Amino acid sequence: MEIVNLKFNEYYHQFMTFEADDLTEKCKDKISVNTDDCYALCSCWINEEGELLFQVLSIGPTWETCTRGLEMEEMLAFFTYDDIAHCEVRMVEPDFEMVQKNAAFLDTVENDVDEELIELRQDERLDDLRDRMYPDMVELTCFSHGRMMYCMMMLKDVKGPFICGEVVEPEEMELPEGELTYALPYIGPSGIGLLRVYGDSSMNEDEQQILQEIIHAAEEHGFGFDGYHLKN
Repeated sequence: MEIVNLKFNEYYHQFMTFEADDLTEKCKDKISVNTDDCYALCSCWINEEGELLFQVLSIGPTWETCTRGLEMEEMLAFFTYDDIAHCEVRMVEPDFEMVQKNAAFLDTVENDVDEELIELRQDERLDDLRDRMYPDMVELTCFSHGRMMYCMMMLKDVKGPFICGEVVEPEEMELPEGELTYALPYIGPSGIGLLRVYGDSSMNEDEQQILQEIIHAAEEHGFGFDGYHLKN
């Protein structure tokens, strides 16, 4: 199986072994690489620029013996999505050593990520809308000039019932780059989409007041974009 055939939450923060072939040469700065070390045990994370990267925990000569370097504190190398998109991959049930090494790494690189953004990353319903290399960037449905159009939105957080993000690549639409946008999920013929409801740049004072009232009411009653939540 190739990673392009998996959805984001099927591999995000999971463990997988790639038939990486010559890609293991990237590990030479950290560990000696033998000619038969063609397999790499990886997990993945999202860096500060929003790019998905795959960290190499260990390498080895077979799917089952991919453990060289696992005892080292540092990751051996990093692969981009393009590097491994068409490599054969197998999901791995991790042991304690794998989990411990990966958790220590993730704690250093993702410890400042907002809780709301973490929840959005873990929301499987958004996976079909995500950019493969930048998973926090999702397709946004907008109405412009009387017709339905699409651009990209960088996920930020959740406010009441809305998913919030910044407009990216608006193309021919009259939307300002970087506009803070409030979107709601909808179910269309091809699955779930995100519909732009409000944008900060297009709201007048009365509309901003209405928006805040909606957000306040939703938070007060525990209603969010994913449905009603009972509070303690």
